[in-house]
Amino acid sequence: MEQIRPGQTATERSLPQNQGLAYTPYQARCLARLEHFLRVQKGYERDQSREVWLLKAVQRAVYSAFMDCVAAGVHQEAKLLVEGATLSTSSA
Repeated sequence: MEQIRPGQTATERSLPQNQGLAYTPYQARCLARLEHFLRVQKGYERDQSREVWLLKAVQRAVYSAFMDCVAAGVHQEAKLLVEGATLSTSSA
């Protein structure tokens, strides 16, 4: 079973370390931001009273956060987060 430290984010728990190296603060922030927008998107997609323009805005925020991860050099980790969000959405 995985050991969880106090204050550890879901991103820190769900992603393997970058080949044994810790993430820089910027990389960790990019991944946390992507994870946040994926949660917002998941919740909003389930909302029956959603507005199309707002859903598009959330999707663009997810894309922007993903591209920040690519620029920060953590694209593989970002891809894992997106794939995980896609799997959990399709199985729900």
